Amino acid sequence: MQSGHNLSKSLAVVAALLFSSSSVFAQSAPAPTLDPVAQLLAQPAVRVGEVAVAPDALRGYYQSGGARLWTGGSGVLDTAFELASELDALDRDGLAPADYTQFLPLGWQDAADPEELAQVEIGLSSALVKAARDLYGGRTTPSISDPDI
Repeated sequence: MQSGHNLSKSLAVVAALLFSSSSVFAQSAPAPTLDPVAQLLAQPAVRVGEVAVAPDALRGYYQSGGARLWTGGSGVLDTAFELASELDALDRDGLAPADYTQFLPLGWQDAADPEELAQVEIGLSSALVKAARDLYGGRTTPSISDPDI
């Protein structure tokens, strides 16, 4: 079993591979779709959970037909619960879990209709991208938090 820190680094690598190369996916024209995730991502900003997100890092992946990672036709997948558990444990890496779980809509565990599931999908993906960026690069620039550095 991986240690918490190694698992956090693994999350960062997975997010980087899936979402940071969205320009690769964006090069091909997205196929017309009625998928609620793609519809939400077509907007310049999306309110998910307690925050509004600009889903630029997610658009290329999902609008090019990228598979859903956290939700499916039957509801919220086990992978969603696993990621939520890792987000809740980010304090072991010096991060505040609430900074990431705020992307999750209330009652996300019981989401069932397509619009709710789209919110969960985007919320978890946004939380993963933010967590991966913060784990990789930190939350602050040292010289800003302490000018004597």
